[in-house]
Amino acid sequence: IYKSNIKFLHGNLIEPIPNESWDNNSIIIANLPYVPNNWKINTHALHEPKSAIFGGQDGLLFYRRLFKQVSILKKRPTYILTESMPPQHQELNSIASSYGFKLLNTNDFISIFS
Repeated sequence: IYKSNIKFLHGNLIEPIPNESWDNNSIIIANLPYVPNNWKINTHALHEPKSAIFGGQDGLLFYRRLFKQVSILKKRPTYILTESMPPQHQELNSIASSYGFKLLNTNDFISIFS
């Protein structure tokens, strides 16, 4: 039997995590809302809360906030994995680059930054 110590925090993206908790071995896996507000979604997705799907005008609002928050950490995570639509990858890379992150790989909906 495996045991784990899980702590739940409530807040805005990574803000509730103390700065000293981050180190160079940290990894962020982010599946944030990334669908543009005016995007037509399929009927299955209509059952989800809109706040779980839509991410602003271009869908990348929450990723802008995430990279901004991570950029001010004393020790940055080694990797940030994101999920977004392939047509958004270029802009997402631009956002990440503006905060000093480098795109390592993109595969379908997933991008890996360091």
